Order: sequence, then structure tokens, then C-alpha cells
Amino acid sequence: MKQQNFRDYFEDEFQLDLAAFISAMPASQRRHFNRSPSSYSISMNYLVNPKPALQVIPLERRPYFATSLYFTSLLDQSMYTYCRLYYERFRRLTNYPKVTGACPGACQNLASPSIALERTNLSNDDPLDYIQGKATFGNLVTLIPVVSDAEAYFMEQFPLFLQKHFSDLAEHEALFRRIFDRKYRNI
Repeated sequence: MKQQNFRDYFEDEFQLDLAAFISAMPASQRRHFNRSPSSYSISMNYLVNPKPALQVIPLERRPYFATSLYFTSLLDQSMYTYCRLYYERFRRLTNYPKVTGACPGACQNLASPSIALERTNLSNDDPLDYIQGKATFGNLVTLIPVVSDAEAYFMEQFPLFLQKHFSDLAEHEALFRRIFDRKYRNI
């Protein structure tokens, strides 16, 4: 079996895994974020509990899936924060899901993108370990090389995406620096 790398996963498999994941969620929970009802939303509950949605992602691809959710959430939230005039076009082009807190209640608030890395159940362990943060260290050890690979990918591809789809956005470089030079990441 060929060694997986982030580029191959994100370009070839992420959309398929995301569609399978969302399809495995209850229909009433798929577009549950009221502030963006046309967007798919993923509550932390579905990242923590391996049943029903997360079980459709094979264990060997879960680190790539979690990392993809992290970066797509980071980019989505960054575009909303820093380029609000362009956000609706970005949202329509990417259709990235909103990652939210746990239901009930917190699912109406966007979660920090890092929740995808910290709380995605990578090995079908007890969901309580993920809720209480006991599995965070194990996740980070598993995810660090994948996140590093993903960061290199997005640092290359995101500016190209902006140039292609947002040529009228004057501050490509400033936006890129705001997203990728920030030191708020947990890893």
C-alpha cells in the first residue's frame, strides 16, 4: 500500500470522506448552524463519538480527515474575519463545513479550528476521553507530521487559490500572513 500524503488525501479523498461523514449524520444535524443555514455543520459530538458518522472514515485516514477539517475551518473563519466582503463568494466556492461546539447549545457557536485536531476520535477510543481532553496528547503525536505536511500544502496552494478566484482582492499577501504567521495554533 502506498504511503499516504496530505496532498493526495486532500485532493483525492477528502471530499469523498466528508460527503460520507455528513451523510452518516442525522439529516436534522447536517445544516444545524443557524447563522449559516446553507452551510454544512459538524458538531464536536460527531468528531468525538465514533458512531455513527466517524465510523465511515477508515482509521488510517482519520488523521488526514481531522487535519483537513482543521485547515478548512481555519481558512473559512479567516476569510470571514479578514475578508468579509469576499466571504460569501469564498463560501460558495469551497462549501467548507462549519465546525461547531457540542450539542445541545454550543453547536450554535463556531469552535476553534483546533477542536478538529484535539477532539477527533482517531482510534475508536472511549468518547469520554476525547470530551475530557485525555486523548489530546495521543492525537497530537499522531497528527504532527500530517499537520506539517498539510501546512506546507496550504502555504503553497492557498495563495494560488486567492490569485485564481480573488484577483480583485488587493491584499493577498497580507491575508496569507495573517492566517499562516499567527502563533495561535496549538501544535
